[in-house]
Amino acid sequence: MTEAETETTTTDATTEHEPSRDDFAAELRKYTERFGAENGSAWFAAGTDWPDALDAHASHLESELAAKTAQVEELRETLAALRTGEDEALDLGDPEPNEKPSGLPIRLK
Repeated sequence: MTEAETETTTTDATTEHEPSRDDFAAELRKYTERFGAENGSAWFAAGTDWPDALDAHASHLESELAAKTAQVEELRETLAALRTGEDEALDLGDPEPNEKPSGLPIRLK
């Protein structure tokens, strides 16, 4: 191998790939499809690498799951109270008697 061939091969091997618009769009699409438009685009714009974005997404999902679990538990307690009649807030009391007005009947034309 001549010196010129060695130099060309070395230069080609160390030249970095310049990202194209298609590369950028594909990477952004990867983030938004996996993490949703809001979080995916925000993390992509902030330069969050893929493993860190996965961790952030997992944390986000864990907090949403905890909130939904608490909501389900609260609804179960409400349902149990309704079944046992312990919920006083739903006691509407006795209905008032329906009194007819005295006097002449009302005629509609």
